[in-house]
Amino acid sequence: MKLRYVLIGDERAVSDTRSQKDCLLTGLWGWSRAVSRYGNKGDVRLLRRVEDLEQYDIVHVNLTGGNWALLDVVGDMLKESSTVLMANIDFSVSDWDNFPYFVMIKKMFSHVNIPFHVEPVGASALSHVIGRSVYCLPHPCDIECLDRHKQVDRENYITSVYHRYHPMVNCLWMAQIDVPMQRVLLGYSKGNVPTLPMFDSVFPHLPFMEAVDVMSRGRLGLDLFPFPVAGRAVIDFAALAIPCVCSSQIYSGTRLFPDLCVDPFDVKRANSLLLDLIGDDETYERVFKKAYYGASFYGYKACYERLVEAFEEVRK
Repeated sequence: MKLRYVLIGDERAVSDTRSQKDCLLTGLWGWSRAVSRYGNKGDVRLLRRVEDLEQYDIVHVNLTGGNWALLDVVGDMLKESSTVLMANIDFSVSDWDNFPYFVMIKKMFSHVNIPFHVEPVGASALSHVIGRSVYCLPHPCDIECLDRHKQVDRENYITSVYHRYHPMVNCLWMAQIDVPMQRVLLGYSKGNVPTLPMFDSVFPHLPFMEAVDVMSRGRLGLDLFPFPVAGRAVIDFAALAIPCVCSSQIYSGTRLFPDLCVDPFDVKRANSLLLDLIGDDETYERVFKKAYYGASFYGYKACYERLVEAFEEVRK
């Protein structure tokens, strides 16, 4: 089936990826690319008229605190239409307090044909609140593009992922005590913890391809995000064939690096896993190969196929 899809949003996030060598940021914007590649047409546009919306099979609203009313408005416009409305909550369950009137969520989703979340915990929570089944549809990753950026010769450092929504630096540092590798912190943007004594290099939030360059040149990844998320950085590490020690709360980690998942605060166990990886080439190769091939679950083709299945199911 060749779908026509539009995400209501600012197209600059997609159009700014000008070079064919550049990969699109893993996540929300990947749906338009996945549909363009395997369906009929995938767009990101700021549409306001029902006649424009009805040119598509699927209209997607990514629900944030700033567009709280949009879902209700678009849903009302499409209530007599054959166009399917698809919607998700942008944040992890841990951040749903960003919505000031969350008690209205059931009403907002009453219009939605394909309600979804990007990982199972959030999908279960949303299903509980709205009283309906909710799809688990991870956002896509352009694994084919990232594959072209993986490195053969890597530098002896660990790339630690910093999350601006839940700043955590000390645990990342503790997990690397006495590991004979350089420490790199990627995405550092704020926080009260001075990073100079902890890391050999600290990078701020970077454009995606610059971040990919940093990740691809390292030998290991480390992501200890403490709450349920899909985990796009972990997917990127897998697509780049780099083992990543990761939090057991990260959905992609449990799928791609099950042997490297730890309680996000069990820094001693994380430390042990890092030492095991650098001390055993066979384990290192086995782990990255499993994740590298497993990353296809998040690729454009697989995500598009799951989208088609959901579309066909709600249209029955």
